[in-house]
Amino acid sequence: LNGAAIAYLVPTVHFVGASWPVAALQDFASPFLVHVRVHLWAPEHAAGELSVNGSWGAILRRDVELSPGSNTINMSLPAESVKLWWPRGHGAQHMYSVACTYIPAGHPELSVSSSRRVGFRLAALVTVNDSDPAVVREANTQEGNSDETLMFRINGVPVAVRGANAIPMEALEGRYVKGMHRTLVKSAADSNMNMLRVWGGGIYPFDEFLDACDEFGVMVFQDMMYMTVSIMPGASRTPSQEAELRHQVRRMSHHPSIVLWSGCNECGGSGAGARPGDVY
Repeated sequence: LNGAAIAYLVPTVHFVGASWPVAALQDFASPFLVHVRVHLWAPEHAAGELSVNGSWGAILRRDVELSPGSNTINMSLPAESVKLWWPRGHGAQHMYSVACTYIPAGHPELSVSSSRRVGFRLAALVTVNDSDPAVVREANTQEGNSDETLMFRINGVPVAVRGANAIPMEALEGRYVKGMHRTLVKSAADSNMNMLRVWGGGIYPFDEFLDACDEFGVMVFQDMMYMTVSIMPGASRTPSQEAELRHQVRRMSHHPSIVLWSGCNECGGSGAGARPGDVY
């Protein structure tokens, strides 16, 4: 019947301006490209039409053929006239939707859809003198840090971070109730915080937590769930751990509030994805 399921819809926002911005980007004048990766699962060979629609006015359609099992389709949507997402205290938190629909050939009644919300912003943890174009060009092809600075630059603007660690609100996950995480994030925003670091010794954040961070302009420093290396083993290259990380990144990466990913909590350079020269 050509049916399929959408396992993941993963839109990622990329700034495609001609130069590195060290002054504030402006609404409707900052070019972006949204790379959309659609993970489809089919029980058998299938064919149909895949469409991806951005609420800012971009749409793409493509005829696709699917193999039995997992399939990945990549598409890109231009976004050259959009409003920006800003951290709390620096501007508004404009959000847009990216929707995906798969229509099986000859069986529109088996159509499946999914959607995600995105925000347009450029976030960087700056560790070099990025006001020097030559340094920026060199940094594009190198890993590691210099001793110039350590700051966040969001949409071209240096942002002073004020925040706290976010640890699990309950030791028993079954006691969580709807609204708890939104209340936590709103309380942080009302306290004039603009960042929460999700501690790597707890659990991955609920969707409600990240949705609230997007809404209130609270940036997120996201740890992977690996604890102190002297207390428990850190990340290792096992299929189960790779599957965990891929799932979580696919689930969370569309949130504009996430401005930094950390492979581990206090693992001394042995966290997931750690390399010589990493900041953390």
